[in-house]
Amino acid sequence: MLLRLARNVFKANERLSVTKTAGKMSMSFMAGGMSNGDNLRFFKNEIPSRPDGDYIDNIHSQWRGDYNKLEQHHNYIQWLFPLREMGVNLMAEPLTNEEAHAIRNDPVLIARAIKSLEMMLDFYGMSLTDNPITGPRVSRAPNWLSRYDHLDRSQHNYLRITRILKFLADVGLERYQNPILAHIAQEIKQGYLQNLKRSFTNFWLPTLRVPPFPRL
Repeated sequence: MLLRLARNVFKANERLSVTKTAGKMSMSFMAGGMSNGDNLRFFKNEIPSRPDGDYIDNIHSQWRGDYNKLEQHHNYIQWLFPLREMGVNLMAEPLTNEEAHAIRNDPVLIARAIKSLEMMLDFYGMSLTDNPITGPRVSRAPNWLSRYDHLDRSQHNYLRITRILKFLADVGLERYQNPILAHIAQEIKQGYLQNLKRSFTNFWLPTLRVPPFPRL
């Protein structure tokens, strides 16, 4: 009995230690004081996402259109769209100012960021085109109806969309935010994606930095 009690106390202390360590890591990351530069290395196709992920170029070429994988795999999204704060995947680092600056100013890295956006929009039933004169435009993908049905029932993807929109602003891709939300607003007005209304108003609109701001 005493031995079992001692073991339980040890395990509890071990879990507490891990929790405290993760908390310290998160605070340090948010202060910009700790980074291995993994986000930049991932965007340069030098390391795979973790855990159980892949290199960014492989994700773009092999994961796009694999909707089951994109839905069920929950760790890649924080690598494709890193934010300033620590997420639930402790193997993915928050984005530092230096990394955001590097991605913003490297045409190869920014092109990979746009490919990630295109892949996720396709997953949501949307298609992105970028005209050098008229700018980016989001429209329905060929399989939009089935993907809309999935998105309307998959609330954890609303958190993913929030992450994507914040990331776009962090790396200088604000021009894609408004077309995404303008398209979603139009679809909601037409009677689709009704479960997105709350996230649209409370979480997605506040990420916008460039007017005009779409409204429902």
